[in-house]
Amino acid sequence: MTVNEEGEFNDKSDDDLGCLSNPEDEGGNIKKHKLVEFDQDKDMENPRLMEGMVFPNVTAFKALFKEFHIREGCEYTYLKNESTRVTIICKEKCGFRLHASPMLGEKSFQIKNIRADHCCTRKYINKYATSKWIAGKYMEVLTDEPDKNVKTLKNDVKRDWMLHVSRKKILINKNPGSTALLKVKRINSTVFFQRLFICFDAQAKGFLTGCRPFIGLDACFLKGHYGGQLMAAVGRDANNQMYTLCIAIVEKFIGLVESFKRLMPNVEQKFYLRHMYANYNKTYKGKEYKDLFWGAASAYTVSELNKQMADMKRVDKKAYEWMLSEEK
Repeated sequence: MTVNEEGEFNDKSDDDLGCLSNPEDEGGNIKKHKLVEFDQDKDMENPRLMEGMVFPNVTAFKALFKEFHIREGCEYTYLKNESTRVTIICKEKCGFRLHASPMLGEKSFQIKNIRADHCCTRKYINKYATSKWIAGKYMEVLTDEPDKNVKTLKNDVKRDWMLHVSRKKILINKNPGSTALLKVKRINSTVFFQRLFICFDAQAKGFLTGCRPFIGLDACFLKGHYGGQLMAAVGRDANNQMYTLCIAIVEKFIGLVESFKRLMPNVEQKFYLRHMYANYNKTYKGKEYKDLFWGAASAYTVSELNKQMADMKRVDKKAYEWMLSEEK
């Protein structure tokens, strides 16, 4: 499908590039134009779209295209949006048309043809100017001025980009009463992330008003370059579903048992047995050890527990001591 000079659709496929002013050669490259390479810093600061422009991949191409049209005050529609070709026209069908596709044998993405003159009027509301886009533009400003109010930020966006944005897109205090704590470590003039804790006000209120009176705690390793652990506190709601209360990212898993004894000495504690057994099974393997563990874990009376623990002690004193140490 293509668009004629009046912005009307016809039934030609996008593979029929007879409307293009600069046909492609056998290598899929523009014949007439010298290749212009996309410069991330320069072109994202002052967006331009040029016939023959080469991008490292389709993602970089779409990022520049989006930036260009937000600043131009135009919206667009994809006729084709594939990994092998992208064809775009102006949403107002004013005549703007762009076709881009990979260069032969490369991941590089190239603008093969563009009719870039918009003749439609500027739009002051643009759906592509998302909250994520706005945050990227004003991150440094909000870091320096964390108390900047919504009205002021709306006016900043209007003045800087000639855009009218809703309060929803730039609202800072979406959940007043929430707790977000960030700990950093400073070495000379360099700041390093250390740990983070987040609990939204709605989560805390929901737990108090609609959940059962117990909290489960667990952690998992973060296997990325920087390591650390992700911790979560969860509850159970009235439908017996998991309810996230808060999360934290820390350097390592602290001793929760010791912490509870110090901070909440009268709170009853229970262990997640499958997690406990996974640790036990690293050292004490085999059916006999498995039966000993679950025999003790399944005991419902003190006398039955003492009997099961005595059996474990007779088989392996170290396994018995391991169980006692976990109970502490």
